[in-house]
Amino acid sequence: MAHLWVRQPDQANHWNIVRLAFAGRGYALVDDAMPVRHRNGKTDLPLIVPDCGDRQRELWVLIAGHETGLRINGQLLSGTGIHVLADRDEIVLGNSTRLFFGAEELAAVTPFSAAGAAEPSMCPRCKKAIAEGAAAVRCPQCRVWYHQESDRNCWTYDEVCVMCRHTTALDAGFSWTPQNL
Repeated sequence: MAHLWVRQPDQANHWNIVRLAFAGRGYALVDDAMPVRHRNGKTDLPLIVPDCGDRQRELWVLIAGHETGLRINGQLLSGTGIHVLADRDEIVLGNSTRLFFGAEELAAVTPFSAAGAAEPSMCPRCKKAIAEGAAAVRCPQCRVWYHQESDRNCWTYDEVCVMCRHTTALDAGFSWTPQNL
């Protein structure tokens, strides 16, 4: 799930994560750097909005007037005032508020849903189909599904994903945080 890293105003190296729900709504970046949908009955700019097309991954777009003084990765936002956000993009608002956009996902056990899939999903570890509603994990990197049931723990069976070598620890956390800067 996409998120923003937002610095705590009173703590220089403490960052909060604000999750961005991919539900067809946008988030205005206001003075206190917390995303809100609307303020005073109107939508504020800059605005982060999801592209709700049929995609394997979430896509988020930053919309702002070019006169806002907003910077993305050190460069003034120019031209159309639109920027497709990528993982670790630094956003600096006109008032020097610094944020980071995050697209990295964490592995989580969820009920499997084959909605929209033309073929059944096969677990790459055990080579068996994953049943609708079964406990499963989707690799955050390669997007392949694995069983993660009490009698078939295919995701956590080994230390890394069979397909891409991503760690299979369910408590691994984010591989990058702004504290590393």
